[in-house]
Order: sequence, then C-alpha cells, then structure tokens
Amino acid sequence: MIRYNDISLGDAIKMWIRESGLEESIAQSKIASLWDTLMGGLISKHTKTIVLKDRKLFITVDNPALKNELHFSRAKIKEMLNRELKDEIIAEVFIY
Repeated sequence: MIRYNDISLGDAIKMWIRESGLEESIAQSKIASLWDTLMGGLISKHTKTIVLKDRKLFITVDNPALKNELHFSRAKIKEMLNRELKDEIIAEVFIY
C-alpha cells in the first residue's frame, strides 16, 4: 500500500522553494512588480535598483532628497512589503 505524508501540495512547494534557495529570487521579483503600485510613480521613477540579499533589501535612488525621505521611512517600507509578501522575508532596508 502507498503511504502519503500529511503535507499539502502548497506546503511541499513552499518547502522546496526554501530549501532550493529560490525564496529570495522570487521575493525580489514580487517586490519589483509591486514597487510602483505601493510606492507610487514618483518614487518608482527615481528608483534605479532593488536587490534582496540575505534578507536585506537594498534600494538605490537617483534623487538625494528622495533618498533622505525614504531613509526615514525604512521601517514602514519593510512592514508594507512583508505584509504584501505574506512572510517576514525582509529584515532590514538600506537606501543608497
């Protein structure tokens, strides 16, 4: 008789994604696609790169005033993106 584990397909896929190291790549793609919607056109227009590495989100902007404004909003950005990703993937946000 075949024996089945008590794990759902969705949970098995999530485990596989985590174990294979794809979680951050998938999260980075989601963040990039959500960025314009969540942050607005002005911020999106001045954002040059968004990189997620080792649970740290690195954002590069080309406007010094905007960089300063985003620097003070790091906690809110982290909270908003983690809520949208439905997981605590981002531990810290760095603005450059």
